[in-house]
Amino acid sequence: MMQFWEDDADTAAVGLYLESIGNPRKFSRIARRLARTKPVVVAKSETMGLRLPPGHAVRTTQAPAGALDAMMRQAGVIRVETIEQLMDITQIVSGQPLPAGPGLAIFSNSLALGRVVADSAEAHGLTVDGIITDVDLDAGMSLALPASATASRTRSRPTPSTPWWPRCCQCVA
Repeated sequence: MMQFWEDDADTAAVGLYLESIGNPRKFSRIARRLARTKPVVVAKSETMGLRLPPGHAVRTTQAPAGALDAMMRQAGVIRVETIEQLMDITQIVSGQPLPAGPGLAIFSNSLALGRVVADSAEAHGLTVDGIITDVDLDAGMSLALPASATASRTRSRPTPSTPWWPRCCQCVA
């Protein structure tokens, strides 16, 4: 399936729910190639594939969880823990245009929470352009959108040479 999605122009993002990985080397090779052109989101919790119910036909994963995490990170795969996170992140990366680079603005009604998000974003290699806290949530988006449009026009961002969306989505997941 991943090889098909790689060439399919109608596929904007790939979401996978994995109980186990039969051939980790092959999965890594194909996922790395696919992640260069479109986001790949994988739901695989720490307990999936370690013990299966009787009569289940899927092979169990022999590799330690840390090795699978490292393999997915190196392949550029966005790793999530639950089906809900899989759906949320896949909708974000397929339904929203990709920003021009790793810069972002944070809108929050709390400066402390805005700084927590900023610290996490910067730890994942993103650039925080600003934290805007004077957002009146009752007023809707009318205040936030003009501020974000002004920030995006005044700052030019270089295009990254490697996909940055795994870092972004790991930060918010």
